[in-house]
Amino acid sequence: MKKQNKALFKLTWPIFVENIMFMLLAFIDTWMLSSYSDSAASAVGATTQVIWMFTIIFTIISGSSAVLTAQSLGKKEKALTSKIAAISMLLSLLIGVISSLVLIQFRVPILNAIGVTEKLFSYSNEYLFYVGGAIFLQALLSNLSAIIRSHGYTKITMKVTLIMNTINAVLDALFIFGFLGFPILGVKGVAIATSFSRLIGLIILCIFFFRTIEKLNIFKLIFPLPFDIIKDMLLLGVPSALEKMNYNAAQLFMTAIILSNLGEDAFTAKTYVMTLVRFFFAISLAIGQANQIMVSRYKGENNYELADRIFSIALKSALIATLSLSILGSLLGKQLMSIFTDNNYIITLGATILIIDILVEVGRTFNIVVIDALRGTGDTIFPVLIGIISLWLISIGLAYVLGIRYNLGLIGIWIAFGIDECLRGILMYFRWKSGKWKKKTLSSL
Repeated sequence: MKKQNKALFKLTWPIFVENIMFMLLAFIDTWMLSSYSDSAASAVGATTQVIWMFTIIFTIISGSSAVLTAQSLGKKEKALTSKIAAISMLLSLLIGVISSLVLIQFRVPILNAIGVTEKLFSYSNEYLFYVGGAIFLQALLSNLSAIIRSHGYTKITMKVTLIMNTINAVLDALFIFGFLGFPILGVKGVAIATSFSRLIGLIILCIFFFRTIEKLNIFKLIFPLPFDIIKDMLLLGVPSALEKMNYNAAQLFMTAIILSNLGEDAFTAKTYVMTLVRFFFAISLAIGQANQIMVSRYKGENNYELADRIFSIALKSALIATLSLSILGSLLGKQLMSIFTDNNYIITLGATILIIDILVEVGRTFNIVVIDALRGTGDTIFPVLIGIISLWLISIGLAYVLGIRYNLGLIGIWIAFGIDECLRGILMYFRWKSGKWKKKTLSSL
């Protein structure tokens, strides 16, 4: 047991720091923009949801290549591991370039579709042009990071994320506040900083990957096309991406409901609360990702007992850590909200939501850890089906009833979020305990 605890911790803490760094990226953008304009911060918050919808598409490749890499390492098949890396990088580039072109060409109808108001539109349009146009960088970055972590090199991705955050923060300050004689570019400056920092991060990871893990000649392995690997990537990646896309589609739909029924202040409060709570479940994300790597390897070795043991350790650790952070956050609600704004309505509403969010985080922790574990074994369909049903009937349906029909506003919406997360979490847990994941097989392994 101590050996598994130590191995889980060794993988988790760099991923946790990396996740915190990514969340700080969004936090710094939001915080600096909030001092520039609440409308600018709110516009970027709305646009980021669109960006995330496309980023989720990239998990079709990055998520599946992480699982396939870990399982192939468990089977000690080096040639297969190299082939997985080569084909996943090529597919990531292809999907990334297509996504960039779509976001540039159709950004106006996309923003209209999610209900961005006239006051926010110019900011959102500008941000989507610069960040969306360079989103192919994120596609490659996500995939390369996933492969490197599956090889056990979690510290390098952590260090690269730290470098990216530093670059982003410095450029944010220069472009928002005009330090050192730089032009004040506002949202445009934030967008440029985000894309440039991703470019630098990608360059560093490529240098490390091709010096330490693989050689450039791995791309020779792509031909003839390994259709068995592509098939497994789709089998693992598409359900996982659909699950995330379904969640974000529900959030986009809720954004339109909030903006059209509750107003800009309520949406701004939601934006700031979501920025904060990402720090609460950052540890769950890290533990879930580390757990997935270990479960995948044990599955590759057909060691189901160790897979179940590490799962139990991961879930318990994530619950304790996340619950502690969310309770602390609820106690400091007003102080935390005051970081972003001096609007008393937004501060009070956000502080109230942070109390209700404790329920959300309990359910979310179950979903993060259990679904990552199921995905690591190839059991991907069940979470998607449950997610579609629960999200639209409860997270959206009940949220509309409580928040709009019964006039509970954002409070009613957050209560519905909590019920949805907890219900799905319970169902995911029983799915794991059923042991059906033990029977899942992949054709390329």
